[in-house]
Amino acid sequence: MRETEPHVINRPGAPSRLVTSPKFLPDAFSLRPVKAAVVSEISEATASSLVPAEERVNFHIGNPVQDPRLVELYARIALGLGPGKVAAAGDLAAALTAELGWDAEDRAKVEFLLDLIRKSAPYLPRGGFLKNKPGELIRLFGEWLTRQPEPLAYDFGEKTGRREVILASGGITESLRVFFHALASQLQHLPASIFSHGIRIPPHLRQFEALHFRPLPENETAAAEVLGRSLARNGARPSFVLLGKILSEETRRVLRLISRDYPLFIVEVNDAPNHLSLAREAKMMNRTLRFLTPAIFSPLLDGLSTVFIAGFEEFIRMIETVHFQLKGTPSAAEIELLTFLLKRRLPARDASPVPEETLYQESAPVLPGIHHAAGAAIARIETRIARIANAQGARMENRLCSVVERSAERLARTWGPVVRASVVSDPLEGLGFQEIL
Repeated sequence: MRETEPHVINRPGAPSRLVTSPKFLPDAFSLRPVKAAVVSEISEATASSLVPAEERVNFHIGNPVQDPRLVELYARIALGLGPGKVAAAGDLAAALTAELGWDAEDRAKVEFLLDLIRKSAPYLPRGGFLKNKPGELIRLFGEWLTRQPEPLAYDFGEKTGRREVILASGGITESLRVFFHALASQLQHLPASIFSHGIRIPPHLRQFEALHFRPLPENETAAAEVLGRSLARNGARPSFVLLGKILSEETRRVLRLISRDYPLFIVEVNDAPNHLSLAREAKMMNRTLRFLTPAIFSPLLDGLSTVFIAGFEEFIRMIETVHFQLKGTPSAAEIELLTFLLKRRLPARDASPVPEETLYQESAPVLPGIHHAAGAAIARIETRIARIANAQGARMENRLCSVVERSAERLARTWGPVVRASVVSDPLEGLGFQEIL
């Protein structure tokens, strides 16, 4: 542990403690002992062994069959190719590229597809990578951290086995759900306060009884003042502040001073570079948890769902374990796609993204009400028709048909465009692999 940062006290049989200041309980952020599933420990131990892959059996629940012939068959399905002669030990990427009639520069796309298939069959390790072999995406993330004007180095666990970075799937909102679940189930001292600034916490994430949510004012100065007063009233309660936007240097300094006097943990979900992150402030690297999206590399990658989580090792391990318990390991396909895209020369992070339509547009909030109103109108017309039919019988048949036709035309004119606009369709339907890329 760095000398200028909070230090962790480890006692045999007791949870670790984050010590920061004698002004509050030193174990405010202590965690219950976290135990990973035995099956995942066996799986990782096997994957990390020095035994050649062809001489070992990977233990995992539901571990699928892995075979080069199966990889080729999957690739043929994805590429729209019919069954062909399975290549024994030749260059599969070159053979498929030639069969497709693609140019030599398109070979990279075929290689990407083959890597995607190979790496998606087995499960990824917990946290998205092995400690002794982090992988290419983690290497690229490490370069982003250390090649900034103010570099920060996090431990990937290669030498110490205690990593300060993991990967998560599902985007920021889903990663926060895992984080909140971890806090509610693993913090020894509850309830905990969750303050938020510059980010809206969806209602379904505020359902944890052990976590008390409170939004802060949009103004930075007012937010810091409200936060300070709230912590003064609940000095011993563990508190977290979620930052959805980058703060000014003055406000960051104020938060650092507040966290020195009260049990406050900083959670950044703002893609801040090192020099704008509270992790760069004195003694704050282990008091700041950073949720970083692929947009840190390029604004064009903002919509991808892989999330880098960096910070205090104990919290990282807690999130890793709860992520596995709730939803398994991160998505290999998502990580492979991000790695492939990062190898292409994308615009830098400070480049302005080209405005374009959202691929999958969400329905506007007004649509559920419109659908409800349309359904109610249809129901009223049906009831009226049935009542008239019962009263007048066959003599009214012609009139009823006329009413039905006029009503249907009116509904089509009034609600048809809205209903059609709200129908979700897949914009990628019917596209080939090369067109999608």
